[in-house]
Amino acid sequence: MISLSKFKFRYEKILNFLEKQEKDIQNKLSKAQNELLKEEKELTVLIKKDNNYNNVIREELNNGCTLNFIKNLNNYKNNLSNLIDNQNIRINSIQRNIKDIRYELIDVAKDKKIMEKLREKKKLEHHNTLLSIEEKMIDELVTYSNSLVRR
Repeated sequence: MISLSKFKFRYEKILNFLEKQEKDIQNKLSKAQNELLKEEKELTVLIKKDNNYNNVIREELNNGCTLNFIKNLNNYKNNLSNLIDNQNIRINSIQRNIKDIRYELIDVAKDKKIMEKLREKKKLEHHNTLLSIEEKMIDELVTYSNSLVRR
């Protein structure tokens, strides 16, 4: 006999796991996006330093300076360019990571949505079954009461 109890979804633990996994991935995505913002700010700082340093080099060259000073300026400029290149590499790596996390989030969200639809379908089936049982019980009561009245 079908239970008249409250609806229980057989795969509720799986759905709960998927919901937790989705939240974890959302947090992971948020952290990666924050990291990207931080690295982009760092790149902006480096670019500003580079631009400011270009102005300093022009001024020093116009004012006249020693060859040794020019070599030091050039070395610093090369180091700054390397830092900017490395920062761009880090930013690209984080962007790829964010893209991967988004795909992971999409997959988990799809799985969760499938389970939610299944739960709704099973809930509707349970509800319809209860209605059917209720109708049968009402029919039996009506039939029984009619049979008592006829006697």
